[in-house]
Amino acid sequence: MDHAEKPSHAYKIQAGDGFIIMERYREFKSFAAHLPIPTRGDRSPTDKMRITVSCPNIKTYLDNPEQFLPEKVTCLNNPEHRPHHHTGWERFFVVDHVEKVLIPMFRWYCRACKESISIWPEFVLPYQPEGVETHELAVVDHLAGKSFVETARELGYDPRTVAQWVARIIGQAFSLVPKVIGRMLQDMPNSSLPLSPAVAIESVKVLLAWLREWAEFVNFTRTNRLIGLCNLLGQGHWPIWGAPPGRPRLSG
Repeated sequence: MDHAEKPSHAYKIQAGDGFIIMERYREFKSFAAHLPIPTRGDRSPTDKMRITVSCPNIKTYLDNPEQFLPEKVTCLNNPEHRPHHHTGWERFFVVDHVEKVLIPMFRWYCRACKESISIWPEFVLPYQPEGVETHELAVVDHLAGKSFVETARELGYDPRTVAQWVARIIGQAFSLVPKVIGRMLQDMPNSSLPLSPAVAIESVKVLLAWLREWAEFVNFTRTNRLIGLCNLLGQGHWPIWGAPPGRPRLSG
């Protein structure tokens, strides 16, 4: 995250909170044991190395994309490796559901792993030309009871496309919950938000609720981009939320 969005290290754990913290972690450990991925451990070796960086909007990014690159890029497989700046590429990005522009993207290369490490602005998803906000709006509409047809009409997309976005995000949320909430609990151990989504759709509600509280905690103002905040928080240690797996025809 950039300097405006780093968590405040002045956050203090009050006296007597130790018992509450331990209880929250016990509860978290209990519910996470029944979910598809463990609460501990690094990224899967099959995941691509992708690091999300903070960036407020497409205009600022296009004005000077290099300013958003991290000072140091770390190999996610082994932090002792020394990746170097490699080639970049351009990809299409759809602005406001209408205008399509080319944006520059950057990557590093780890010789030891023989893998590239790509850098992703928080508003961009791999393989998807639409911004994170568009996908998130579709999910929020769905949670609010809107039909895919209604949302698609407002966005100007096919309802089947919107349904695919929502289904993917719901499925990914269910597997991401242990890692994401586990990370946020390190800094917000006293949060009273629920931990245990019973079904996949509930996992999206729980995850978005936690991310909204985290956004307030770190002064992240782009609350229509909580999926982007989740990807920022992960720093490559979990798959980018909202991105399809594999290699679809769309360049990414």
